[in-house]
Amino acid sequence: MGFGTNIMKSLMFIFNGIVWVLGLVLFVVGIVVLIEGENWNDIIDNKTVPVSVLLIVVGLVIAIVGFLGCFGAMKQNTSMLLIYAVILGVIILVQLVAGILAFIFSDEHKTSFRRDLRRDFYDYGLSKSLTNSIDYIQENYKMLWYNYTQRLRQCYYRPLLG
Repeated sequence: MGFGTNIMKSLMFIFNGIVWVLGLVLFVVGIVVLIEGENWNDIIDNKTVPVSVLLIVVGLVIAIVGFLGCFGAMKQNTSMLLIYAVILGVIILVQLVAGILAFIFSDEHKTSFRRDLRRDFYDYGLSKSLTNSIDYIQENYKMLWYNYTQRLRQCYYRPLLG
């Protein structure tokens, strides 16, 4: 085996090892979002479960791809490297389609987010869980609208139901 082949094998092992670790990190983040997402559910209309499931699935796929590339290069296993290449090709096509769809629907998302955020601020104080969720997110994540709801409490606060 030549010098260039050894360098390529080592680089592929190192970079795919990093990808494998990052895939596992993404998997863990998905689990944390699934567990801790209850504080966000009222704000984003119970969409933390699909996001967390997506993070878990994507993290596992990335970890599997990193594993195939890492150990396929290390053992020079042709079938592992072929599966690795096919999965990477599919991932690139999915990313391309997702990017195009994100570009097409970006204005709709901004409009929907703003509408939902205004609705949530208007309903601030009506629902104890929504009010607690907004307060929790603002206090723990120092969101920009913190001063807005402080003024809202002083001017337009409605007593909590229940």
